[in-house]
Amino acid sequence: MEAYKGFKRDRLEDEKPKTQFHDKMAKKRLKMFSNIRKKPSASNPNKVILQADRKLFAHMVLVAESRHLQMSDVLSHSLGPLPWALANGDGTLRKTNKAVLARGLEKQVLPAETIPGLSATIIDGMSLVQKMKGNDQTFSQRAASALTQILHLGARSQRIDVVFDQWRKFLSSSANKANLIRFLVAEWKTPKLRDRLNDKQLYVASEESCLHITKDQWAEVASLQSNQEEADTRMILNAAHAAEEGYSAVVVTADDTDVLLLCLAFYADISCPLFQNCGTKNRVRYLDITKLHQALGDCVCNAVIGMYAYTGCDTLSAFAGRGKLRALKLIMRSEHFQEVFRKLGHVGSSSLANCHHASLQEHLHILSPVEHGWARNDDGQLTVEWMRGSPAPEAVLQLLSCNCSRRCKLLECQCMSSGLKCTNLCKLQTCDNQPQEEGLGMMITAADLTDSETGD
Repeated sequence: MEAYKGFKRDRLEDEKPKTQFHDKMAKKRLKMFSNIRKKPSASNPNKVILQADRKLFAHMVLVAESRHLQMSDVLSHSLGPLPWALANGDGTLRKTNKAVLARGLEKQVLPAETIPGLSATIIDGMSLVQKMKGNDQTFSQRAASALTQILHLGARSQRIDVVFDQWRKFLSSSANKANLIRFLVAEWKTPKLRDRLNDKQLYVASEESCLHITKDQWAEVASLQSNQEEADTRMILNAAHAAEEGYSAVVVTADDTDVLLLCLAFYADISCPLFQNCGTKNRVRYLDITKLHQALGDCVCNAVIGMYAYTGCDTLSAFAGRGKLRALKLIMRSEHFQEVFRKLGHVGSSSLANCHHASLQEHLHILSPVEHGWARNDDGQLTVEWMRGSPAPEAVLQLLSCNCSRRCKLLECQCMSSGLKCTNLCKLQTCDNQPQEEGLGMMITAADLTDSETGD
């Protein structure tokens, strides 16, 4: 609509239009239905940040020299609209490669050669659904194909657990996701598909219930009812249940760093050897969690969850240039950091009493994310509220270098309007608003601050 109004105003309504009706139209980036909700992104955010930091840092040096500012105070600010150590150039959370941590942990032990005979296999159900191919003609055929994959993954086990989460990972509509899972579970309960189980036992955890399905019957398992949203933590619950049922080993089928760390942290609660299937379809590789736990020790395994969250996860920013593997090496050789990260997230019994009392209320008061680290943009969407303080000292914020080309005039020159003298960063270096002191330091003009040098 704005493009149409501009076209009509510039070519038809103006008395002396600068643009004729048949002149070529400039290309406009109009919002379409396909990109109306697309997030803006920088083509190379790291380069943008580097250029901004170079110019801003040079600006700070000149300001410090001409305004007699303390550089220790200047450098204590973010020096930009975003904290570059935590944010990307487009304002999104910084991410780190989680798989590097998993590979670093795997190097501590050799892969397991064999799995004990009477074992149970735990499968991430949502990961299984995401890998399903669309070759089936009907939903019933798709349910049968999914069961075939489940039996293939648990071919060496007598018990197979399929755990679905309750988080919005698969479809944008949580109702569609829930309906699909309900349909799969309902199909697996039918006699036709139950016959394919033979002597295997199938446990399916979805929503808040868990079903025990055999060739002859199916029933709900009260001890496995849970309202956990994430399948990662619920898989640990099913693994502990399998160990209590007398299985000699539990194999967790999920090539996921989160699951690996949870297995290490809760290994003491699972009373049998624990393995993780972290290989591919053609190259199966079993990581022995038991031996890895012994190699790292109880202190490191108890601290690794806190370290993992602190150095960046799905909901927290990572630190720029500081990966998880370096943090792991640090806590492995420092008992102090082992104790610090072990306590992260733990609260005292006095605080828990207040939480228990609040949980008994009929209507819980849920805090709004706004004013608690989040804000709403013009489109009504939640965005990270990165900073509330000033990105630089107030004296620097007032000094925005002027672009006067001929001479600096009051009301036109930004420096004069702010009651400040021009600096060496201003475009015009021969105006009457230059400071009278001599020896202000190095002379850097705006042209010297361009990023045209390719060798940087």
